[in-house]
Amino acid sequence: MLSIKVGTSMKITRKRITKLFILGLFSCASWTPNKLNSLVDSASCDNVEMVIKQEHIDSFLKDSYYVESEQEICDFFGNEFKLYELCPQGYAIYAIKDEASAFIEGSYASNSPFYGNDGEIYYLGLGEYYVKDENNCFVDIITNEKISIDTDSLNGCDIEFRNDVFYKSVEIEDDSNFTSTFSFQMVDDVGDGGGGTPKAEPTTTYQGFTCIKDYEYFKNLTQFPYNELGTCGITALGIIIGYMDEYIDSDYITSENEYLYKSGNGTTDELGDLLFSYGNTLFGLGNKEKGYPMTAVEINSTMNEYLKEETTKDLYKHTKNNYGILFVNTHNGTRKMMDKGIPVILSMTSYYCNYKGEVNTERKNHTVVAYGYNESDDTFLVHLGWDNGYTTAAEIIVSDANIYSYTAFYYES
Repeated sequence: MLSIKVGTSMKITRKRITKLFILGLFSCASWTPNKLNSLVDSASCDNVEMVIKQEHIDSFLKDSYYVESEQEICDFFGNEFKLYELCPQGYAIYAIKDEASAFIEGSYASNSPFYGNDGEIYYLGLGEYYVKDENNCFVDIITNEKISIDTDSLNGCDIEFRNDVFYKSVEIEDDSNFTSTFSFQMVDDVGDGGGGTPKAEPTTTYQGFTCIKDYEYFKNLTQFPYNELGTCGITALGIIIGYMDEYIDSDYITSENEYLYKSGNGTTDELGDLLFSYGNTLFGLGNKEKGYPMTAVEINSTMNEYLKEETTKDLYKHTKNNYGILFVNTHNGTRKMMDKGIPVILSMTSYYCNYKGEVNTERKNHTVVAYGYNESDDTFLVHLGWDNGYTTAAEIIVSDANIYSYTAFYYES
């Protein structure tokens, strides 16, 4: 890998859940360089070592796995990627830019959403997979939604994969993080997440990942609220509530509500509808076409209302929350929570937008549940919250470079 010294410049934005969404919540310096070299020109801080990633499929392959097919793909805006389908199953996607090659997502348990599609395919980052149909419409492979792209409207529009995906920096150890109105907790002060009874082994190892002890719950989970119309934040929270009901306290879904909100050891669309009805979207924004944006704050507020209205035993008072946002301690904070046996909701983002010379804060986002990490290659093991009834999205590996924010809930006596 190539090692360079550069400064850092934070681009502060707020997120939206599955569609492109423009945001201007904070005022700060931002940049959208066209080349990796311009990243160096924007240096403003000293003593930050950046390493340009040169990651390749050989390091991803495990024993008995081999490449079945290799394909160069792109997004709507010319950003380049390389897709590998693996045998006996699995896939890996790498972003390519100049001399850099960066792992974005993959799996050893299932092939990519593109697998078996013979048409012209397009990739817009984690959670966004498209194929062009015979009418030149782009079809979302996950939702079957059709969209049309007006190529004239793209003139002068430079939407590019985030440059920080392509380099790695040594993150300064920082325990500062944000907390919800539930309580103020530093990550190192957080309990074990298990009802106040310390777990002898809060983590275990699975396929090279440090996972929470109960990782098989997520690995095998097939029942959860349907992710419809950009409501992946609701789906992720529904998954967490189901987990806490199974492993922390059975009153996270009361016996009176089990018939409505539980399905097997998972949760139902009805629970998702309830959480959605609280209306906690960013500034009240959202619609069927563009989705319903939720930051960690809105997810926390939704959990807050649910606990007050639907649970007993003072779970509202004992359920604590810890989160990091806007890239502040999002990587180390996430790992530390899982080290304590606590699963984490992650917001993942991929794009910056420079429209006709004006830098905007438009981005692609998806919200997932993480239950394991591999610090050696900076990846997380997550459940995407798709394909109800199946486990095809239950063991997805994602690069930590895509993390925008995290939030975690745990019980404290």
